[in-house]
Amino acid sequence: MHVNNMEKHTGQHMSFVYDKTRKQVLNQADCLDKIRTSIYAVSKVREGPTEEFLLVKAQREAKKKAAMVQEKRRKSMIKRDRTR
Repeated sequence: MHVNNMEKHTGQHMSFVYDKTRKQVLNQADCLDKIRTSIYAVSKVREGPTEEFLLVKAQREAKKKAAMVQEKRRKSMIKRDRTR
């Protein structure tokens, strides 16, 4: 039975269960290799957002603000027309 399971628990604990072979030593070696690769993957320095992403984000925010102002004006017109 081949079980390759990684469960994240609450807190700072992580458990690996690996039953690929019938030998405990080989399973332990596989688990340690998985732990090593997981730690290596997490410890990589993440790059910041790209310029393209920041530009798209700024465009989305500008579009959102424009839509909000337009909606605010529309509601204001409705309220102003009510009082007349």
